[in-house]
Amino acid sequence: MTTDSKNEEPKLPVTVLSGFLGSGKTTLLKKILSEAHGKRIAVVVNDMAEINIDANLVQQGDFKQVQEKLVQMTNGCICCTLREDLIKEVTALARQGGFDHLVIESTGIGEPMQVAEAFSFDLEEDKYGLSKLTEVARLDTLVTVVDTQNFNNYIESKDALSKMFEDVPEEDERSIAHLLVDQIECANVILLNKKDQVTSEKMAHVEGIVKQLNPDAKLYETTYSTLPIENLLGTGLYNAEKTATMAGWMKDLEGELVPETEEYGISSFVYRERRPFHPQRFAEWIKKFSAEWSTSVLRSKGFIWVASRHNTMGEWSTAGPVVNMCAAQDWLACCPQEAYPTETTEAEIRAMFDSHPFICDRRQEIVFIGQKPDKEGITADLKKVLLTDEEFQEGPGAWMEYDEGGLAEWEETDPHDHGAENQEGGGAALSTAITLISQNKTSEARELLTELQALIQYNLACCDLREGNKDAAVKHLQEAAALGFDNADHLTQDSDLEPIREDPRFQVLLKAVETRQKEKEEAAAKEEE
Repeated sequence: MTTDSKNEEPKLPVTVLSGFLGSGKTTLLKKILSEAHGKRIAVVVNDMAEINIDANLVQQGDFKQVQEKLVQMTNGCICCTLREDLIKEVTALARQGGFDHLVIESTGIGEPMQVAEAFSFDLEEDKYGLSKLTEVARLDTLVTVVDTQNFNNYIESKDALSKMFEDVPEEDERSIAHLLVDQIECANVILLNKKDQVTSEKMAHVEGIVKQLNPDAKLYETTYSTLPIENLLGTGLYNAEKTATMAGWMKDLEGELVPETEEYGISSFVYRERRPFHPQRFAEWIKKFSAEWSTSVLRSKGFIWVASRHNTMGEWSTAGPVVNMCAAQDWLACCPQEAYPTETTEAEIRAMFDSHPFICDRRQEIVFIGQKPDKEGITADLKKVLLTDEEFQEGPGAWMEYDEGGLAEWEETDPHDHGAENQEGGGAALSTAITLISQNKTSEARELLTELQALIQYNLACCDLREGNKDAAVKHLQEAAALGFDNADHLTQDSDLEPIREDPRFQVLLKAVETRQKEKEEAAAKEEE
């Protein structure tokens, strides 16, 4: 047990083990438990049968009732469905005392950062007896075991996790390549395992890729996951702020020096432009990327600006040939200054902005990492995807009407974020309405502007409640309903509305909106028939 200061209670240090099935992760855990190092260790695992701990593995005297402290998690992955149970178990073990260290073994589909996030959650104090898990335990090290023998097969795979792992939730759409990259990018310690089963050239190749993906991690080449325990427990390597920004792609974007990996044939470059992609041409380029460029680009990540989604920053991410995109947030140009990131200085924010009113902080900024990726070829390809001078002069109002050509919808990052509510909810909707008016489509423009007015009234109600004005909030919600607001899900799920949830006036309004939403859904269903 360790303490952060003389005045604090001892905190149980925690190491998290991650890695694919067959990588050597369970072998590593067995070694931690069986070696005579004198540490008293508690373990949380997903599958007790996998470890097959018996009395012969436990060196008597080196552990305090270790067998009784092998806490098994069932019904799913500890970093997804069982985070609450994990918090309970860690809290109980830490409060019991008598242990020098806790080791958490995640499943093969587990991401270390998702386990780590459990330590930063705000907890219900009356339920757990503490407000954060960090009051009784501290993350010490995130360890990932990499199967070097099968590394290329995994990093280049298009397959979904369900092809390799059992019991993957239906909603989990991650690919094998993405999971591997995620496990590597946030680790403090990485074991390049199965050294005895690969050539020195193959090991150097894998090491080069891993170094590029995570320049700050400590790398160890191992056979049968053999590594001195001091490199795994009590390292003190985990730091929440540093771990969140240690991925190689982030260092490239920030212009930080990434360790030299050219000797392994691994390099990177950053693509930057201050002009939006045409959605249809971008959709076509994505297909080409997956078919051609992904053979040399092992990882790419960054931010994108698509003309038809002018107000929303897109997040771009690839691992091998698999492309993922989502809505990261609104561009700062669409946000009030109080919503700007507090960790960013005023000078840094000013540097993001271009003087052109169409641009502001909008940009393309993508890091490409791979086996000598073709910078000239990719850059030339993407130049054709950017808006032409003539298209750029048309402006955002026209851009919003562009045919997207099959470009996938972006999942919203936070359904309760009123600032990012609806890509057509704010300036984008206004721009579209202005375009419709110029085209003499006044009825369509009026309908869109009325929807925007309803959304404004809804958000004003949320502002009222944050200022403690319940009566004003109810009035604004009533005005929103009168303007046609029909999203009952927001009314029932938005945490901002909690103070008036039991108000009779709110109940009447909710019933009316639910009825309107139901009628609208039934009408849409009939049209489809």
